[in-house]
Amino acid sequence: MSLPTLDTNLSQGRCLSHIGTEHEPRFTRDIDLLVDSEDYEKTKGILEKDEYFESASPWTFPNVAVELHRFLKIANEEDEMLIDILVAKSEEVRMIIRNAVEAESEEGV
Repeated sequence: MSLPTLDTNLSQGRCLSHIGTEHEPRFTRDIDLLVDSEDYEKTKGILEKDEYFESASPWTFPNVAVELHRFLKIANEEDEMLIDILVAKSEEVRMIIRNAVEAESEEGV
């Protein structure tokens, strides 16, 4: 199976944890994908093919030019997976994607 090419930034942890907060970083059990607005539909399609569905209305943050789309996959009664697509809405946020660096580990890229 070949996957479409996307210019994304997988962002888990503290790098985006301050978005929308004035206080301490927030910690969640999801995966954040930072994508350019032109790649949103492709990203959404990939998730929907894997049985994810958009589980909430999109929302924006007052101090950061991103729009959050939350997708949920329910594996069984006790297991679910959340993926948030953060859509870049400004050139400043798009620069984060363009300047992302691939990191290698023993498990691969």
